Amino acid sequence: ERDEGAVTTEIVGDITKEMTKDIVGGKLPYTVLGALLLVFVSNQWSRALVYYINNFNIPVSPEAAHLYANIDIGYNTEQYSILASVGFTSAFALASLFAGEVVAKYDRGKINSVAALSWSAALALGSLATTFPQLLLSRAAMGLAMAATTPASYTLLAEVTPPQLIATANSIFSSGIYIGGGLASLSILLDEQIGWRGAGLAVAGIGAAAAAVSGLILRDPREISRRLAETEGGG
Repeated sequence: ERDEGAVTTEIVGDITKEMTKDIVGGKLPYTVLGALLLVFVSNQWSRALVYYINNFNIPVSPEAAHLYANIDIGYNTEQYSILASVGFTSAFALASLFAGEVVAKYDRGKINSVAALSWSAALALGSLATTFPQLLLSRAAMGLAMAATTPASYTLLAEVTPPQLIATANSIFSSGIYIGGGLASLSILLDEQIGWRGAGLAVAGIGAAAAAVSGLILRDPREISRRLAETEGGG
């Protein structure tokens, strides 16, 4: 009978080969790239949605309150400027100071999945907010959750992509900024159908789905190597 440690080593070794086969074959890691891009699109869509669910140029009415957060909750342009800028960016900048250390220590696949689930939960809670402080808190939570995904994604891509294709992979991944921003602008159509709260919940649901997909697909070669070393050391 084969030793349990030997079986584990063989399994982990097979996973490592699977993750690095595209490097050997000189191909883009389409599955990993697709999962990372999906999460990044959700990231950009979720953060930019706020720009399209506010309108200060129409009279107050029940219909307008259904469509626009500022009318429904009742905040002014000064409060909106905080919500759309420093309310998010201050939390994002603070978390970014520690993002590199987090990415260096922990599984980058899990970081992407947990972060996407976290900002989606924050967006969903914000979509249920009834006061401005609640909405502002949800924006700050989104900023905290989103800070580590970009460094985690770029470093993970660099490890599973052939050197001559890293620039191409990074370019494809970066397109998520414009895809997500474009989808956020199109959310005006979603808003017209189901209101600002419904639009927020829908985008949050898509983000949660992206988290689930990335959780199933993404594996960190660095963590696999660590497990392999621990198995061999224990054996």
